[in-house]
Amino acid sequence: VEQLAEVFRYTLRRSQSEWTRLGEEMEAVRAYLDLEQGRFGQRLQCRVAVDPAVEDARIPTLVVQTLVENAVKHGVAAIRGPGRIEVEARLQGESVAISVADNGPGFRQGADAQPSKSGDSSGFGLKNIRDRLRGHFGARASLEVSRNPEGTMTVVSLRIPLETMSREEVPEARTPGDAAA
Repeated sequence: VEQLAEVFRYTLRRSQSEWTRLGEEMEAVRAYLDLEQGRFGQRLQCRVAVDPAVEDARIPTLVVQTLVENAVKHGVAAIRGPGRIEVEARLQGESVAISVADNGPGFRQGADAQPSKSGDSSGFGLKNIRDRLRGHFGARASLEVSRNPEGTMTVVSLRIPLETMSREEVPEARTPGDAAA
C-alpha cells in the first residue's frame, strides 16, 4: 500500500510539472517495480542502476516511468516464463543515457514502435516521448528501440543533454485550486 501511495503521489505531483530530477523519477520507478513485484512474484526480476553523476539531471517528467510501464505491459506481461526488466541511467559524454530493457517478445516484425493504424494504443507512449524530446531538445536528444546483441531483450534507449537541477529547483506541482501565478 505504501508503494502504491508513493507511485500515486509522484504521478499526481509530477503530472502538472514538465521537469523533474532523474533521481526523483527513478525513486518512483523503483516504487512502481516493487508494486509489480507483488503482482508477478518470483516471476519478475528487476535491476535499477543509476550513476550518481546523473541523479540531478533535469529530465521531462514521467519519461522513464512510461518506458518502465511499457516494459511491464508489453514485455513481461506478454510472456509466460520469468520476466526481467533492467533500468540504467549513466553519464555518456555530455548526455544522460537511459535504457529500459525487458525480455518480452519485442515488437512485431517490421514494427518500429510507432502507433498502429488499427486504433490500438501500442506505440503512443513512445510517440509521446519522442515528440516531447524533439520539442525540448531538437536533434540533441534521441529515443531508439532495438534488441540487445544476444536478441534476448528489447532495449529502449534515451539520450538527453545533461542539464542539472537541485532538489530545491524541482517545481512543485500546482493543484487546480491554486491561484494563477
